[in-house]
Amino acid sequence: MKTNLLFLKKTFEEKGYSFNLTPEHISAFFSLGLFEKAKKERKTLKELLQNEKKTLEESFGKYFEIKEENNFLNFYPKESFLRNFLKEKFEKKLEKKERYLIEYSAPNIAKHMHVGHLRSTILGEVLARFFEQEGYKVVRMNYFGDWGTQFGKLIYEYKKTGNEKKLKEKGIDYLFSLYVDFNKKETPELLAKARKEFEKLEKGDKENLRLWKLFYDVSIKEFENIYSFLDIKYDVIRGESDYRESARKVVEDALEKKIAWKDNGAVVVRFEDLGTKLSTLLLQKTDETTIYASRDIASLKERFESLKADKLIYVVSSQQDLHFKQIFEIAELLGYGKKENLEHVNYELIFLPEGKMTTRTGIVVFARDLINNLNKKARETIREKNPNLSDKEIDEIAGKITKSTICFEILKYSRNRKIIFNMKEALDFKGDTAAYLLYSYVRAKKIISKSKKNADPEKKTKFSKEEIKLLKEMFLLDNFLTLSFERREPSFLANYCLSLSRKFNDFYEKKRVLGSDEEEGELAVVEKFVKTLEKIFLVLNLEKLDKM
Repeated sequence: MKTNLLFLKKTFEEKGYSFNLTPEHISAFFSLGLFEKAKKERKTLKELLQNEKKTLEESFGKYFEIKEENNFLNFYPKESFLRNFLKEKFEKKLEKKERYLIEYSAPNIAKHMHVGHLRSTILGEVLARFFEQEGYKVVRMNYFGDWGTQFGKLIYEYKKTGNEKKLKEKGIDYLFSLYVDFNKKETPELLAKARKEFEKLEKGDKENLRLWKLFYDVSIKEFENIYSFLDIKYDVIRGESDYRESARKVVEDALEKKIAWKDNGAVVVRFEDLGTKLSTLLLQKTDETTIYASRDIASLKERFESLKADKLIYVVSSQQDLHFKQIFEIAELLGYGKKENLEHVNYELIFLPEGKMTTRTGIVVFARDLINNLNKKARETIREKNPNLSDKEIDEIAGKITKSTICFEILKYSRNRKIIFNMKEALDFKGDTAAYLLYSYVRAKKIISKSKKNADPEKKTKFSKEEIKLLKEMFLLDNFLTLSFERREPSFLANYCLSLSRKFNDFYEKKRVLGSDEEEGELAVVEKFVKTLEKIFLVLNLEKLDKM
């Protein structure tokens, strides 16, 4: 008999039952509700419960003890079901035809990636893995903020105070300092000069293009280091600058189709005139320079036409909710894409205890510094716990713990919840952390490596209370994978992983595996836990460890 949760759910729902998961304190793995079935068949609930219990016992009595409790039929697994569950391997989902293009990370050129960017980067990568897990084809896309007035500011400041030798020595740190310096002294007159520099850049001024390319190359080096550390690879990399010409075509199309109008030299979309309750959107400035909205629409068009995407997903903060409603509306009106194939997966920002992070003032935690600080702390902790490890082993383990910690700290919170990023708490290796998950994994692997026997589910005849709790939790894996995918919410799976690990550790503390009468059977329970964690780690982009 198949023991997969989704298979059982489908089987019972096709028969007209309501399939329900049971509360944690009940050892039944699931229950069936008959309220709708009773209405449909015009029978009393009590009569139907009695009749259906007998019928179901004939088909499933070998595997479950079925009890009528609180107007539900609760299914308590028998040893035969649990042994089958231990033997059953994870099924791969059938490949689907749809091709999803997911845009995430999107840092700004000439600025450091900060902790805020990590939320989009990690959330987007994990969502891509969820889609692949479900059998979809995925195109990972990064879309750099490499065009706009901010480059006018940077070029202006660099021409005034810049030093190419310092740029080569300090890289993106130097560019960031120039950007902050400009914003600290910004005035309307200075801003006008910066806009003039960007206008020159957009019109192809050779010197401004040379400086822009210099800033771009310096920035990419740091971005690539961070992506490599996080094990993230993109299929397509674009920047807003790639659409500076096609953005003009967007403006032309919008004017021609009377979606946009000229207004004092600028080009705007007045949504109220189109019957939509959205605020007016600027598509082109009075100096005829493009704006990021028109460039985003041009990019959207290319993603459908040239990159052959069936659906587009944008993993971008909730600050851009209005922006995406506007560009999705315009894209549909222009015939570039249907709104049903456009999805904005938003998330809340990350704050410091001092307040919102902003590169304008320099109040920010850089992703690079976070990685380095966590890595240093991880090395210290590992050396303290296991002084016999070599420096090479410590470095390798610390790197994996650091990466996993960064990913998990972001994924364990709902994406609609603001995160107050506290460095001290993030470096705590106790509690609801990646370190706890890795520790649980290492514990389980150590049991398997120390045993001189092979796991065999058939040798398992008795299941303790802790084992049943652990197996029930593992049974729920597909529910949390599906829930996380459908709601674009990895926090469900992340917190399920914590709960699963806690139940394993309860089992570990109360059950002696090595040397027990049913060692082969209990090894099968441990192996199932290890394989379940490995599946979750793969989706959540967490690392595996053999020792800590």
